[in-house]
Amino acid sequence: MAGETAPDFADVRRGKLTQVDVLNSAPPWRKLRPIPVICTLAGAVLYTYYAVPGLALFGRTRWQLQVDTGALEPRAGGPFAEVSGSLALLLSLAYVSLTFVGLGRMAQRSLPVQTFIFECMAVHNATQCCYNLYCFVMLVLEGQTQGFQIWGNFPDATATSHRLGWLMWLQYHCRQLQLVETGFMVLQKKFQGVSFLHVYLRVLNLWGWFIACRCGCGAEAFVPALVSSGCQTVVYGLYSSFSCTSSSSRSDSRVSRASWVFRLQIAQYILCAGHSLAAAIWGHFPAKLAVLHLFVIGNGLILYTVPGRKKGG
Repeated sequence: MAGETAPDFADVRRGKLTQVDVLNSAPPWRKLRPIPVICTLAGAVLYTYYAVPGLALFGRTRWQLQVDTGALEPRAGGPFAEVSGSLALLLSLAYVSLTFVGLGRMAQRSLPVQTFIFECMAVHNATQCCYNLYCFVMLVLEGQTQGFQIWGNFPDATATSHRLGWLMWLQYHCRQLQLVETGFMVLQKKFQGVSFLHVYLRVLNLWGWFIACRCGCGAEAFVPALVSSGCQTVVYGLYSSFSCTSSSSRSDSRVSRASWVFRLQIAQYILCAGHSLAAAIWGHFPAKLAVLHLFVIGNGLILYTVPGRKKGG
């Protein structure tokens, strides 16, 4: 139509890498079935109050015993730094395997899955928004209490660091929960978004936060965790707000909201990359960990900035 600007092809491609393309097919909140929504909300509340603390504190008694007997040297972050590499590996393998098995199965179906999925998506996005907002607020308060600087914070392995360790672990757990979003894409037959690079980056982000908890759970990780939680709060807030709009108004805002999402991701990557360099040069951030962080960030920037090739053009 005359007077309308065609959306940039790169923005359309990036939109397929976010949930926006899937949410465009979902009914708004008010049209979701109430019983599945209530059941999913109840599950999310129970998970938050029972499963999350249980997972975070799993093995704490053994950790305390090993520290008390001198068998284990405590690290910054305390018990929250003792994340399991075996669990991360198992989760990564299960994620990749189930993704590609799901792609094969859904390719044989004529229609996408409709039962219960949109209710799960809506609750998942609201839960992620709340988790990240909680992290952001608590990190701000922790930074004020501890007097953290932007960089130059000395490593602290005392009990004082345990609160920051818990918030770092929660950010790592948010990356674990983020893997579910690929399942939403697969079940909705949004195969364009489930590229090898998409799956690769999800796994890389998971391991990046695993190593951050395991090796860099000190005060120098305060700023990256703050930036990440703040950006992810806005991203999932955008997803949730998209679920509140009617289907007729979504077509006008779909590409623009996807554009906002990837711009936030780029801003997050750039800020965290700059901090890693500064903290490694002028602070106490381990150089090897900074290099790994930059590697993860570089891969993310490639995904969100390199334009794809338009078919037929």
